[in-house]
Amino acid sequence: MGKVDWEAKYRTLYKNREIGKLTEKEFQLLENGFPKTFKFNGEVRKVDNLIDGVAKEIKSGQLKSSEFIENQLRKDIEMLLDSKIPVKKIEWHLFDGADVNMTKKLEVLRDTFGKDKFDFINYNNL
Repeated sequence: MGKVDWEAKYRTLYKNREIGKLTEKEFQLLENGFPKTFKFNGEVRKVDNLIDGVAKEIKSGQLKSSEFIENQLRKDIEMLLDSKIPVKKIEWHLFDGADVNMTKKLEVLRDTFGKDKFDFINYNNL
């Protein structure tokens, strides 16, 4: 990758990360929740916002499959199945939507666990 391409990619990544931080902060102010880190089975899962046992994951960019996202979803499933973790529901808040494959994965999780345990809100579809 050339220097010009690298700089463009860096600027995009930096901008997206900053937008993500702002979105998380504003969501916390709006919802009155706070970030929380859980440690279990040798794993660590930081949720962006925890309110009354509901863990909320905030995504400011379009959600696409990646190793990081797949690990977050795997850990979310583990948290829902572990009675020692004080999370009774997980919500993913998608402010810029999700690609078709990710939407299907989230729908499968919602159908498997039920909306009372796992749900997602796609703000692009509201």
